[in-house]
Amino acid sequence: MYVMISYSYLPDLTTDKAIMNQYTKQFAACSYVSMVLYTAIVVGVTAALGLMSNNDEGDEQQEQDQIDNEVATARLAQSVSFALCMIGLPVAWGCLFGKRPPLRILTEQDQQLSLCWLGLIQLRNTIREIWNRHLRLKWFYISVMFSDPAIMALTILAITFLTDTLQFNAQQNGTAMLIMMLAAVPGAYLGAWITKRTNHNAVLSSMVALTILIVTTILVAVFLDGPGKQTITYILAAGWGLGTGQKWASDRMVLLLVLP
Repeated sequence: MYVMISYSYLPDLTTDKAIMNQYTKQFAACSYVSMVLYTAIVVGVTAALGLMSNNDEGDEQQEQDQIDNEVATARLAQSVSFALCMIGLPVAWGCLFGKRPPLRILTEQDQQLSLCWLGLIQLRNTIREIWNRHLRLKWFYISVMFSDPAIMALTILAITFLTDTLQFNAQQNGTAMLIMMLAAVPGAYLGAWITKRTNHNAVLSSMVALTILIVTTILVAVFLDGPGKQTITYILAAGWGLGTGQKWASDRMVLLLVLP
């Protein structure tokens, strides 16, 4: 939902393709730099508190201590995330968005219904209009509906895979995630460059990003089959980040191009 809402504000920024290409590149880059800083803070505080542990074989007490450290790390990460959201979201939604006139005036019949019910009716009408009259926009949202959740779930699945299959500890997991998010920054710039070089063909840039993600995932399945693969894991994590950064930057340009 948050992604769809953020997409809906794009046309209010500009309708110029070149300017929007710059906006999407900078927005994606800033987003991933912020994620890197957040991850670095969590990893740094975790290391300072002595919560980092290795996956060496030991007795039951050592294994329990490792589980306790991982739980403490997860709680710390969630606490930092909650604190940042409580600070950032009210400022963003309460202060940065200016007032704008309403897009439609409620009739007397509408005023007899609840605001929640009116919102559902308007949502139904919007979906019906997009489905029947705006085919390009319809297929774009269908694509985003499947691809974006898959990319968002990639981080969760990757951490589970690294921990269970490759026997990574918390510090190694954090390093892999840092590399992936750092690689997303040049990925956003790569998407903007391809879009500019192909006369604002953001669809081609999005297809290149998906190809990078697919090839990287296949390489992960082929080469990462057990412990001791830290170096190649970090290289492939960079490939995931490159494709992710390019995909998110390109999708925002695609939306601008297909809006009626």
